[in-house]
Amino acid sequence: NEKITVNVIQTLTDNHGIYVLYEIEGIGKLEDNEVLSWEKEKLKIQYSSNDKKVGQGGYAYSKMIGNENDKCTMLYIRTGIGTIKNQKLIFELQDLHKREISDDIVVKDHKVASCNFELSWDFEFVNSTTTWETNHKINNGLNEVKIIDISPISMWIQIAGEQINDLGEIKVEFKNGNTIIITDADYNV
Repeated sequence: NEKITVNVIQTLTDNHGIYVLYEIEGIGKLEDNEVLSWEKEKLKIQYSSNDKKVGQGGYAYSKMIGNENDKCTMLYIRTGIGTIKNQKLIFELQDLHKREISDDIVVKDHKVASCNFELSWDFEFVNSTTTWETNHKINNGLNEVKIIDISPISMWIQIAGEQINDLGEIKVEFKNGNTIIITDADYNV
């Protein structure tokens, strides 16, 4: 049995969610087509009581974003949650799996470690989002880009109007010359 260690590195929040950056050590080197995932994971959060968005929509999952030697960097993403109170967060992780992926399909899955982690830390809510209201017409005037929210970890674009079947391309240009281009392959409805 290998010793598995989990360390929380950073926690960020914005208008759309909470993001926990953490590392897993002691899993050995992964192949390019292998990813780690948990059988169960849960971030316990208390919300502001006057927030009407709490419990609406959203999703939660961990995503592997780095793999070097004996260390794997993960990002836990939880969206659609509303305003979070300052509090002690509790992150529960259970039973680590290694999955072999081929063409975005899991072809092999095996448990790397039977384990239970309960990590906790003091958290202060800071909204890292900058919001722009644009009211910019697109799609031959059938749609309107209403709001663009950008934080250090996410970009959300709110579009109103007709159903969009072919987004084409949305280009966000910053004053410093940086550009972000969103295409059909990148966006979520």
